[in-house]
Amino acid sequence: MLSEPQIHEIPNCTILNFPIKSFYSSITGNCHTFYRQGQGFTINSLDPKQTRMEKITDADLGSMYLLFEKALVTRSSSSILFF
Repeated sequence: MLSEPQIHEIPNCTILNFPIKSFYSSITGNCHTFYRQGQGFTINSLDPKQTRMEKITDADLGSMYLLFEKALVTRSSSSILFF
């Protein structure tokens, strides 16, 4: 059975903001979705109503990888960022 969809508006972003990548971590049991303009959503897989939105950086995000299901590595312009 699917739950009701949740709508979360991301403040202070342009129409060029879109989700880049989603990862599931079996360690934390969370699904992480990252947007181009630096926002990240964390959704608890056991209780989807527990959703957290964070602004992780002011830089535009590019290619990204989740290392060891814990650390996010992403490319931004001419640098590499670790979270």
